[in-house]
Amino acid sequence: VGDPQAPVGQGKLLLGHWQYTARFEPNDGGAPARGNRGTYIRGEYPLATSGDRKVEGFFRLGTARGRYNMFDSFAGGGLKFSGWIPGRPDDEFGVAVAAGFTSDSYRAAANASSAEVAIEATYRTQMTPWLAIQPSIHYIHNPSADRNIPAALLFGLRAETSFSLAGF
Repeated sequence: VGDPQAPVGQGKLLLGHWQYTARFEPNDGGAPARGNRGTYIRGEYPLATSGDRKVEGFFRLGTARGRYNMFDSFAGGGLKFSGWIPGRPDDEFGVAVAAGFTSDSYRAAANASSAEVAIEATYRTQMTPWLAIQPSIHYIHNPSADRNIPAALLFGLRAETSFSLAGF
């Protein structure tokens, strides 16, 4: 890739917190209560740039109240490559891994495994100025953290359209 240089200061680091005000039934069979909340951190950073070619990395870590949620922690990350096909600077290829870790109370109540792990590969191509197509393939180990469900291989196709209201 020549002399890769990441543009300093162009990354993102996001911190978020969410909370529901409604009552939720806990995994342990107790009475519905309030307190379903969680926190996450997400980061995105350009790792290398050479001409039109770019490599960007991303990650996300999160927690949630295990008493109410199947998954009480999450970790994911991946890489996005753009501009690697000559003449197609807007096309993007990405790979990612994500894992949701089941809470102790959910594992006990559902005899669940400790995690669901997903691996994804995707390619987004700008077909026209107003249409992008993005096929993807996903491998999921322990879907729904259910020990009785075999691994799954999924194929997806996303279509993205855009338009402008300029002149109205």
